[in-house]
Amino acid sequence: MTDDLLTVDCSGLSCPEPALTARKVLTSTDAKIVEILVDSTTSQNNVLRAGERVGWSGETEERGDGGFRVVFRR
Repeated sequence: MTDDLLTVDCSGLSCPEPALTARKVLTSTDAKIVEILVDSTTSQNNVLRAGERVGWSGETEERGDGGFRVVFRR
């Protein structure tokens, strides 16, 4: 892991915890890329929306285990 990438695993957390965690991380990090791992479509959508509301550009991809990876860039 470099200082440019921060990974936060929110798998297993119930809504709204993943979105709240993502917002907290995105508003306090110096990382240029932040990936949030979640395990439901609802969490994926909420995390993406939360990140975009605080000024990050986000995209999602499905992981092999059925979860999702939400990647934010400044």
